[in-house]
Amino acid sequence: MISAALIALDAMLRAERAFDLSLVEQIDELLRALPDDQASVELIEGLLKVDQILHQQALFKRAAPPGLKALRWARQLGDRQLMAKSLTYRGCLTLDAHDLSAAFEAFIEALQIGKEVGDAKRVAGCYLNLGVLMNR
Repeated sequence: MISAALIALDAMLRAERAFDLSLVEQIDELLRALPDDQASVELIEGLLKVDQILHQQALFKRAAPPGLKALRWARQLGDRQLMAKSLTYRGCLTLDAHDLSAAFEAFIEALQIGKEVGDAKRVAGCYLNLGVLMNR
C-alpha cells in the first residue's frame, strides 16, 4: 500500500497539473501515522513529496507536518544529505509563509551540512535562498 502511495505521488508531480488533494492528504496521513522505527529513505522522500505538493498549493500549515517528520527521520537515520534536503524544503516553506527567522535557521543549517558533505549544488542553492530571504 505504501509503495502504491509513493508511486501516486511521483505521478502527480510528473503530471504537473491539478493535484488530487484528497489523495495527497490520505497519503500524508498514512505516512505520518507510521512509527519512527519504520523510517527509511524512501518514506522520507515520500513525506517531502507531500510537503512539496501542499507547498505548491500554498497550503503552508498543512505542508509543515510532513516536512518536519521527514527532517526528524533524516536526523534519526543520520543521513546528512536528506537532512540538508529536508532543511531546504523547510526553509522554502517557511520563507513563503513569511516566517523569515525559521527560514533563515533552516537555510543556514542546510548550508553548513552542504559544506560538510561537499555538496556544491546544495551550498549554491542555500546561498541563493538566503539572498531571496534577505530581499524580503
